[in-house]
Amino acid sequence: MTNQNPIPAFHDFVQSLYSARYDEFRAREQAKVESPEAFEEMRQHLLNLYEGVEAPHTFLESEGQIVDCIPAEQQPSLKNSGHKLLAPPSEPPPVPVETYSKPKGPTSQYRKVPPPQLHPDYFDCLGNQMWCPEGTIPIIRTTLEQLSCFSNLHQFLRSGGNSGVKCWAQAAEHINNLGGSSYVNVWKPQVFGVQNSASQQWYQSPQAPFVTYQSVECGWRVGTPSPPFDNNPRLFVYFTANNHACYNLLCPGSFEQHPDSHVLLGGALKVSQPGGDQYSYLMGFFLTGNAWWFNYEGKWVGYYRTSLFQGGPLASNAGSIGFGGETSGIGAFPPMGSGKFPSAGEGNAAYQRNVTVTPVGGAARPANLTPGQQFPSCYNIDVKNNSSTAWGTYIYFGGPGGINCRP
Repeated sequence: MTNQNPIPAFHDFVQSLYSARYDEFRAREQAKVESPEAFEEMRQHLLNLYEGVEAPHTFLESEGQIVDCIPAEQQPSLKNSGHKLLAPPSEPPPVPVETYSKPKGPTSQYRKVPPPQLHPDYFDCLGNQMWCPEGTIPIIRTTLEQLSCFSNLHQFLRSGGNSGVKCWAQAAEHINNLGGSSYVNVWKPQVFGVQNSASQQWYQSPQAPFVTYQSVECGWRVGTPSPPFDNNPRLFVYFTANNHACYNLLCPGSFEQHPDSHVLLGGALKVSQPGGDQYSYLMGFFLTGNAWWFNYEGKWVGYYRTSLFQGGPLASNAGSIGFGGETSGIGAFPPMGSGKFPSAGEGNAAYQRNVTVTPVGGAARPANLTPGQQFPSCYNIDVKNNSSTAWGTYIYFGGPGGINCRP
């Protein structure tokens, strides 16, 4: 739903953090913050993010979230860090393009070019331009009202409320690599209570004994409670390193966004329709120049520095790639993708197409995926490796969810 109320001025929002008190927020209906100490940690976290920051422009994104445009050097991972923003790679990402001389892939007749999230000609319901001035980046505002819906700051930063058991329908290639990409088809599965549902990519450490798990991830996710997610599919990036993890721009020392991308991390995406218009977004990660760069719709958005991984596996390369869906729940699990099994096929089941990988020492190529862990009574996956169509390697995946989901 779109927020019809005037947007609180950024300066007033920051000032309100100084006077915020635990008793006031704990009394709110949705509050779950577990103690005064946990609340104070949340308050200090927001002050660390926003104190001394300017916001020359503010607007509402398409589904009503408040977006502040802040100078790129004041974003959480650069502010007070001593780092300077890295220049984007000079070359486009190493991804094979669709071969139009081949037969078209499934759902081709339904495919639509998704609209941009932000544009100089877009205006929100209050008449604010949905675009950021030069040198600034768009960041969805995080408030104490939102954080207090979580037990503590760690739960918020690491999982976005994802405190349930996880299920997957994914396929992987276990190979040392420098990244990859796919077109990610977007749907809006219904979630209730403490549930999440996502379509995503994983670039992660090899699955081996005594190897610390590390990853960079991207895709879209719906989930409750919020933030950073709600009932709309929202773009995300995520990393895990040495027991440190975070979504988007929600904490210092993680993702650094370049101002020229005009991409809203956490912003809502266009949703596909059953038997109708299909929307998909090209995205992926690529290791270049001592950083894992996120590329979205052909734009170099930003990066995770390899120094975040402290000499671990992802400091030099990933050991495997994965593509597919992930859900979480407690007792009951939500739909994945469109909520249909892969057999629903064209225009009805969720997909990722033109799945590619860049092996260490090699050129980008269609991935050779093997179905991994899945939960057949709730979710499934169908893999087509290096098909004869313009879609190259692609997958259909998903399902209705339910209870008693087991491998």
